[in-house]
Amino acid sequence: MERARNERGHYIADDPGTKNVNEAFKPIKYYLIEEKILNLILQNVAQLPHVLIDPKTKKVIEQSEEE
Repeated sequence: MERARNERGHYIADDPGTKNVNEAFKPIKYYLIEEKILNLILQNVAQLPHVLIDPKTKKVIEQSEEE
């Protein structure tokens, strides 16, 4: 959660008169990706060549063969 601020940039305090709402924090925004777009992205990622690299030596261990 992120603290709510006024126009001057100061933090906003919670209003004790509203028990069900906390004005001191902004709600979190969630962005949803449409299923068609997500499937397209996953298909494109699946087509990328896969490479295994040793983290210590930074050398290629195994590389997938492209068709």
